[in-house]
Amino acid sequence: MRERTVNVDSGQWTHVPFATDLLEITAGGLGPCLGVLVYNHDNKDTVAGHFSSPLVHQAEDFDAMLSAAAEAFAQSSRLSIFVGGCCEDNVIDGKKALKVRASVEKKIATWAVAHWAKGIAILVTKWPRHDEEGTNLSILPDSGLVDTK
Repeated sequence: MRERTVNVDSGQWTHVPFATDLLEITAGGLGPCLGVLVYNHDNKDTVAGHFSSPLVHQAEDFDAMLSAAAEAFAQSSRLSIFVGGCCEDNVIDGKKALKVRASVEKKIATWAVAHWAKGIAILVTKWPRHDEEGTNLSILPDSGLVDTK
């Protein structure tokens, strides 16, 4: 019976090995924060992070999470990297949100190219609509399905 959920809190990242009782991994409450899920299709493990400022105040944590994923998934044949959050609200306006999103996409793409052969890792963006003030980024590790409910 699968019923365990792993919630990744703001400012945290973790490597979550697949287990049969694991139902969902969630980076929730993403207003202006960024959620990242690096999913290994081979063994269904996930490295998940929730960052309030991945390019400035938490840049070292973001880099550490990406490095941990690179090490843990060095022999993987197929990875998906999901990013979401970075909503427009009273903290971050539309132009800044777009700039942060573009910078995050570039950083992840550059990092993926440096660590895996072409075609191993794909980046899947789950950015919210401009009128959404909050979102979640969740994965069902058994299937690899991602939701932003």
